[in-house]
Amino acid sequence: MLTDDAAEIALDQLVEFAKQQCVAVMCFEANEQRCHREVVLHQVRLRLERDLVRVKRFG
Repeated sequence: MLTDDAAEIALDQLVEFAKQQCVAVMCFEANEQRCHREVVLHQVRLRLERDLVRVKRFG
């Protein structure tokens, strides 16, 4: 997962946005068990070399 060139480019873009401003990473997946957002955020954490704030879902 997240190993192709398009994923790398998207991760790099997300990291650049996160360096400059607050960003939210949302998921379309209705079933939280199937969401891969944590995989994405783990890669962002590694690239930023700092922790991220997680906001819990409302509702």
